[in-house]
Amino acid sequence: PEVVAQSEALFRKAEAAVPFEQRLAQWRQSLAADVSPAKQRRVDDFFWLLEEFKVSLFAQELGTAVPVSAKRLEKLAKEIETMG
Repeated sequence: PEVVAQSEALFRKAEAAVPFEQRLAQWRQSLAADVSPAKQRRVDDFFWLLEEFKVSLFAQELGTAVPVSAKRLEKLAKEIETMG
C-alpha cells in the first residue's frame, strides 16, 4: 500500500509538467527557420525553466538555479505565444 501511494504521488507530480512539455514540443515543431532570435531565446529559456520545474518536483533537495513554479512557466508561455 505504501509503494502504491508513493507511485501515485510521483504520477501526480509528473502530470504537472505534461502540459508544459506538450507546449514546448509544439513550439519546437512549429518554429520556422526564420524565427526571430528573441523568440528562439525565450523558447530555450522555457526549456531550461521546465527542466528546473522538474527538479523542483522530483528532487527538491537539489534546489533550483532560479525560482520556478507552474505560474512562472505559464507567464513565460504567454509571453512566447504573443511574440511574432
